[in-house]
Amino acid sequence: MRIAVLGARVPTPPVAPPAWRPFVIAALVCTVTAGALTGAIDLWTLRVSQAPVPVDHHRGHGFAQLFGFLGLFTLGISLQLAPRFFGQGPASRALVRRLAWSGIGGVVCFIIGRLGALVPGSAVFGLVGAWLVFVTQATWARLVWSFWTGWPHEKDALQKFLLAGVGWWTVAGAALLAWQVGEQFGGPLASVPLEVAWAAALYGGTGSWLWGIFFRAGLCTLKVRRPKEAAQAQLFVAWQLAVALAVLAAGLFVPWLSAVAQLALAGGVALL
Repeated sequence: MRIAVLGARVPTPPVAPPAWRPFVIAALVCTVTAGALTGAIDLWTLRVSQAPVPVDHHRGHGFAQLFGFLGLFTLGISLQLAPRFFGQGPASRALVRRLAWSGIGGVVCFIIGRLGALVPGSAVFGLVGAWLVFVTQATWARLVWSFWTGWPHEKDALQKFLLAGVGWWTVAGAALLAWQVGEQFGGPLASVPLEVAWAAALYGGTGSWLWGIFFRAGLCTLKVRRPKEAAQAQLFVAWQLAVALAVLAAGLFVPWLSAVAQLALAGGVALL
């Protein structure tokens, strides 16, 4: 004799999509469109057609690769990893949505702002994009700072690199905004070079996050013995000083200082 057991089906709550998804998708779309495609078109125009390319097109390509690809990608991955590294809960869905709207929207607007006469009102798009990028970086830094202050134990090299990384991304966003304002309205900010934003974002923001993750995932993957805490502290200070020199050299345009900064960065890589 068979006995049928009937039970009410318990509805399963919908699972929220991972926080990293919109940022990583936008980063990949950005690098294969505004990044790689514009770079290929510019290179073809210069090398094959032997025609000049507006400087703003090069800037748009560089911005798309650095802030669009590396910036959004790092931001998205940090929303997944940083809470775990600091033993904190994930960021709220509302905050993730705000970061997605401001971050992705800022990248799109700034790239449009580099198109010049091709798009009416492109200067306004550039200014709005730079402001949104800065707001995104500052909000991201504040989030990681809350994780930092919520960690009750002594901070290790990974956590120090992650905090320094978002700090440098914020510096890069501020430099980008200052450059855009100076480019559009002149005044004292007209002397701010765009290379300051490039150096802070590439060496400070992206570099610090890569080195920080390496101290956890890289050492485990390569099965390398973890350095002593004192050695990790020295490596952290060496890299941050090298980045500071690179940012300073980008702002001052002093040839010998640029050479010293490049040597410092190479030395930091060698130590790491």
